[in-house]
Formats: sequence, C-alpha cells, structure tokens
Amino acid sequence: MHTQKTLTYILKSMYKKKFRGRFTESTVFLNDFNSKLGIRRNTFFTLMTMLENKKISTYSIIETGCSRSGMKNISGDGASTYLFDAFLDHYNGDLLSIDIDIDAANHINSSTRHATCKCNDSIAELSITKQKIDCLYLDSLDVDFFDPRQSADHALNEFKAIEKQIDSETIICIDDTPKNHNYLPPWIDEPPKEFGKQVKDIAWPTGKGATLIPYLVSAGYRVVKHEYQAILIKP
Repeated sequence: MHTQKTLTYILKSMYKKKFRGRFTESTVFLNDFNSKLGIRRNTFFTLMTMLENKKISTYSIIETGCSRSGMKNISGDGASTYLFDAFLDHYNGDLLSIDIDIDAANHINSSTRHATCKCNDSIAELSITKQKIDCLYLDSLDVDFFDPRQSADHALNEFKAIEKQIDSETIICIDDTPKNHNYLPPWIDEPPKEFGKQVKDIAWPTGKGATLIPYLVSAGYRVVKHEYQAILIKP
C-alpha cells in the first residue's frame, strides 16, 4: 500500500515525463549550459542525450571532482555538478560528487538540490561505494597536458576502485582528455616561454584519460565520442 508521500512522488514523476519534455530541449539546458560550454559543448550534449534516452525513473550519477567555481566559469570548468543537478531536477535521481576540498564540498552541498558532495579522496570513496551507476564522470586531479602521468594514473585507479559496480548500462565520461591537437583548450595555445614548452611538444595521448581509455578499450568498451572529453560504454 502506497503512502501519501510515495503517491506524491509517483505523480510528480508522471507529470515530469508527460509534460516537461526532454532536458536537452529545455530552456534551462539550452540557455544556462549548452550555449556556454565551449569545448565541452558537443560531448556534454551527447552525454545528456544518452542519459535521457535511458528513460529510467531514477538516475544515479557519480562524479569525481566537483565544480569548485560554481556557474562562474562554465566554458573553462564545465560546471558538471550543476549540469547534472539541473538534469536530475528535470527528471529524478541523485548525484554523488567526491572532492577532497572541504570548502568546495560544503559549497556544493549548500547550492544544489540533488547532489551530495563527500569530502574524501576519490579512490578511497569509490572503493566503498555500492550503488548502481548510470553515469560515472571522472574529473579530479588537475592535469598537465605536457606531463599527464599523475592525473592519468589517478583516473585509471579511480575506475579500478569502482569497476566492480560498473555494468553495461553505465556511461563513462572522462574530462580533460583532448583527442588531438584540434581539441586542446584555448588557454594552452601558448604556454609561458620560461617553461620552455610549446604545444608541439605535447606527446599523444594526453589528458586524464591517457591510460584509462586504452584500459577500457582493451576490456571491450567502445568510444562513443571523443573531443575534449571522452565518452565510452561497454556494449
């Protein structure tokens, strides 16, 4: 027997599905995010489309590294936490965000509706997470495109920590992983001369997914889209 609270939740969900339309066609997505996402625009549109095409009643999303700048620098940071929060507000579900910065975690917890940001090392937190995952978004540990080893190994270890919870329904998205020179961010066009480095010195692959993408492909994952971000699924 349904309680009044359960019935209210069911009715709200039915209303959303029947009358609100698709998130990727909403004014919130188009005006607040899509038009400002810059180098992440195409991949985030693909990711949001893939998620809503699942047509499930409750979404479960996990991200590592929260949007510390809020909505102030969408083109630079992507504001993934707030994009996912808006998506879940349109549909239903929860976002687990993990960040080692306590101030960033507190800000997310006080400024979003569907996100819970835990202040912890992402690998440690992922290793104890038991929930089903519809989308895993990896974006922790700032990357040096000239020497990505530390952030790339970190992303690989993040995935390995949660790999047992991944199934064929999980969408994997890795940020800061340019496919080639054409997808480098505009702010890296001319590194400071004193570093003695130029864009031509970047060794490919680079970025946070430099070691994780080969690992996933060898495990049977398929690259759905790869520009500045990479999206993969396991058929």
